[in-house]
Amino acid sequence: MGPQPGEQADRAEVINRAEEILLRARQTMRRMSQRIWKAVESEPLAGPHGAGPGVLLAEDEPVVRDLLGVLLRSLGFAVWSAGDGREALEMYSRYRDAIRAVLLDVHMPGLDGPQTLAALRALDPEVACCFITGSAGAGEEERLRALGATAVLHKPCTPEELAGALREAMAAGAPGESVQGEEEGRP
Repeated sequence: MGPQPGEQADRAEVINRAEEILLRARQTMRRMSQRIWKAVESEPLAGPHGAGPGVLLAEDEPVVRDLLGVLLRSLGFAVWSAGDGREALEMYSRYRDAIRAVLLDVHMPGLDGPQTLAALRALDPEVACCFITGSAGAGEEERLRALGATAVLHKPCTPEELAGALREAMAAGAPGESVQGEEEGRP
């Protein structure tokens, strides 16, 4: 027996909604890509590239992960990139002494951003965290901050917003420590 008329309408509505979400995701990725490449191709920033404070980046979209990695390196951060929460946990376990902050995508398959932060906190209760999201629903930003994130960035964000949020997270996570770049006036 096939689907009933009401079920067909429900399926069509679900399919339409999924297509809308995919379209928005593609548009967000395109805007983010344009902003990041524009920033990276502009005048290079002073200081070390990829040799500064360590950031663990967990982002499931390969293009976004690669673009964020390039941007973070151009901002002077050393970067470890993970494709999901489980990989982020493995990397943090291995390189935790060099990682000063984590940047977690909120929505990832498997362990999402909040679940990944909870698992990281089991390893290190003081881990500094920023979340990044393409869609933050009503009240989600407050919920994420309540989990201990110092910032919730919205895709696409500017290089200055990204650098500032990470440096703030690092400063909050390690009181009294200087974060490379602040002394030189970099973001």
